Amino acid sequence: MLALVLLLAAPDDIEAHIKALKDKDKSVRKAAAEALEKADDKKGAAIKPLGAVLNDKKEDVEVRYAAAKALGKAQFKHDATEALVTCVTSITNKDRDLFKFGADVTAVLNKFTGEDFGSGKQTPALWEQWWADNKEKLKKEDDKKRAEK
Repeated sequence: MLALVLLLAAPDDIEAHIKALKDKDKSVRKAAAEALEKADDKKGAAIKPLGAVLNDKKEDVEVRYAAAKALGKAQFKHDATEALVTCVTSITNKDRDLFKFGADVTAVLNKFTGEDFGSGKQTPALWEQWWADNKEKLKKEDDKKRAEK
């Protein structure tokens, strides 16, 4: 509970939130992801740790979805999009319990990229193709943004 209070007391402490993503308490991890969604992560430091949480199939689905929503607000698109696409494309027919979660992450991805490939069986393959076609462009855009800061 103390970790949760500390997170709330320092809403823009990106490093503290990143560290809290590894806390043993699920509510702290979720609160950290939610705080990162609202924080101004000017350097994009939280993107990779959030992506790791999102794609950790052992992590609680609520924490993973909070990470997805935070990634959907990232200022730098390449790594965030990669994590979201990886999540959507990694859900297989064996993961029936994750279908709703996958649809929710797809909705975040749709909004983040401005693209929408629906939510059918072909959706993961369409996102995979879109990512292959657009990842270099997004990387160049991010590099340009970083150079301007």
